[in-house]
Amino acid sequence: MVISSDPRTHEVRDTLNQLKVRGKKLGVFSNDRAVGLGLVLSVMGLRSFFEYVETSESIGTEKPDPRVFEHILAHFQVEPNLVVYVGDDPVRDIEAAKKHGLRAIQYAVNADKYNEKWRNYKKRILHQPDATIHRFSELLDVLE
Repeated sequence: MVISSDPRTHEVRDTLNQLKVRGKKLGVFSNDRAVGLGLVLSVMGLRSFFEYVETSESIGTEKPDPRVFEHILAHFQVEPNLVVYVGDDPVRDIEAAKKHGLRAIQYAVNADKYNEKWRNYKKRILHQPDATIHRFSELLDVLE
């Protein structure tokens, strides 16, 4: 299946659009190379939704390094408790965001279905997410 026509891509695009209509400022950070993230956003037709797009390659460090979250906060120039961080990795995303005072939503995809054996949702973490979603569109209910 082509990623641009995947139903999950449409769900993500529709959800991001609705969040923008609600006045949310959106950003994306990835522990990826800039070209990789740029390609994914372009193919999925998502780049225009984000005012902030950064990668570990571009800032020289990866999540869960505190500098990642300092960089995000510096861009948006708001208090940490006003930022909602959505991520799929319990340690690199949720634990790290919560340690920096951000609200955190775990996007728990079916790791077995997508053959992602590296993703471990059972790993014990000190800080629990504020919410867990299984479909991206559930963000609309969580962020009312």
